[in-house]
Amino acid sequence: MEWIEIVRGTSLSKSAWFKKGSGTVVRSTLRAVPATVPDPFLNHASKSREQMAKRSAYQERAIKNYYKNRDAIMLQRLGELVTDLYLAEGKSRARVWQRVSVALEKLEIPPRRIEHLVQSDNPELVANLLKELMSGA
Repeated sequence: MEWIEIVRGTSLSKSAWFKKGSGTVVRSTLRAVPATVPDPFLNHASKSREQMAKRSAYQERAIKNYYKNRDAIMLQRLGELVTDLYLAEGKSRARVWQRVSVALEKLEIPPRRIEHLVQSDNPELVANLLKELMSGA
């Protein structure tokens, strides 16, 4: 496809953001030009895993440290969610309970216990569980 220059209305290769040929009309000072906005993710979607750049040593260490400290991160997250549970009402409270459930799953709490906590709708029970996990961790 041929690229166009929008301001002057003349055709130049790769001088503007828009391509000829769509139904979208871009008005310039000289004329109306049909144009499309190129997809910024098009190049990324076509790359396979082998073509993507490898991670740097810094990135590898950051990922390794995340998984090494994942339990501590999840405990902190659960503490923040307990606070949110005490403050939330209505639909937002249901969304917070969903996030609590996911955090508990990542901490490998048995599913029956998670179900009991969610059904009870009592943040105090989650706070007690958090105390229990932190004392054992």
